[in-house]
Amino acid sequence: MNFDLERWWSRLVIALVILRVIMMGLLLGDVPKLDYHVGWAFYHGADIYPYFLAAQRVLAGEFAYVPMSGAWVLWMALAIRLTNANGYEEALAFLTPIHSFVLGSLSVWVMAQLTWRLTASRWQSLIATASWTFSPYLMWWAFGFFPQAVSLRNVFVSRQFWANGLTDGPAIFFALLGAYLLIRAHQLEETRFLGVKRLWILAGVSLGIATAIRIHSLAMIAPMVFALILMRQWRAIAWFALGGVVGFSPQLIYSAFFGSILDIPYIRNWLRPGENGLRFEWNNTPFSPRFLLENFLTITRGNWLVMLIAVLGCAMLIYAFWRMWVQRGKVEALTAFVAPAASFGVHVSTYLFFDDPIRFTMPALSLGVPAMVWTLFVSLNFTFQKIRGD
Repeated sequence: MNFDLERWWSRLVIALVILRVIMMGLLLGDVPKLDYHVGWAFYHGADIYPYFLAAQRVLAGEFAYVPMSGAWVLWMALAIRLTNANGYEEALAFLTPIHSFVLGSLSVWVMAQLTWRLTASRWQSLIATASWTFSPYLMWWAFGFFPQAVSLRNVFVSRQFWANGLTDGPAIFFALLGAYLLIRAHQLEETRFLGVKRLWILAGVSLGIATAIRIHSLAMIAPMVFALILMRQWRAIAWFALGGVVGFSPQLIYSAFFGSILDIPYIRNWLRPGENGLRFEWNNTPFSPRFLLENFLTITRGNWLVMLIAVLGCAMLIYAFWRMWVQRGKVEALTAFVAPAASFGVHVSTYLFFDDPIRFTMPALSLGVPAMVWTLFVSLNFTFQKIRGD
């Protein structure tokens, strides 16, 4: 008897969502065992403390400059208020359940829906969703091959569970949700579904929130907007932009209270108010071709075999991108392949990438899961055709 995936797909996705909740519960019970775990607190790094201090000042009626997300300061302030936290670890009693249990589990459902809409394949959707669900365990296993296995697991396994209160998890969640809503709206646009306007707005809100949390999310959004321009969906772009402003508004509000609505992380490096109005400082940028070359050599470790594998991998991705462009459409192909590539390209072109290449690769890998599964299926199909002589 043939297995009816169409019938069981939704049930299997729900099972994976539940499994994700169980996995987080096991992590709190030290399964797997990490080097640092106290209560709700896992390893998080020092960059969280400026947020916490700025949030305390907000609650005291002061808006201090932070070099990163002002929207996250407001979220941290809410966590402090609800938990009466005197330290960051105490605020995690609010942040970890929301990030890990709620957003982390919902991300499994979003990944399933996004992959299905992009590929039109239940099997590919299921494989992508299972890979996403078990990704913390896969990272735990992979790090076992490195001499620094204990420290790598301690840092990145809990981070992949979104269990450290950092911006990474929520930003990735809203990027995935926004991509799904955008693809859903685009596919319904052709049917002239009456509620499609709300989907465009919600897509914009979700991606706007992702950008407010981490400004680097703009790199993911640009290919999606470009795809809509290619399709000449001007009305959709207008609704999408409206939603984007709403989603990004927490950062704008924080910046306005601090001093200038344009005082946005990273953007303020280039666009600053001066005596004669706004002035541009194009040289004050974290991006550089030199950083790109240095980071590429860091990734490949100067090994020609690794470089060759990277080139072959890129060739496979380009072929799979073309296949999706032909079979599924421009919007699907640009969202699945170019959006993650743009995210990686932005990060790998900065001096920050060298300090933490795994962390700054994760946004691209997360959004790129559907593309990687599609590439696997396309490559296997291409290989089987060549073997059969088709």
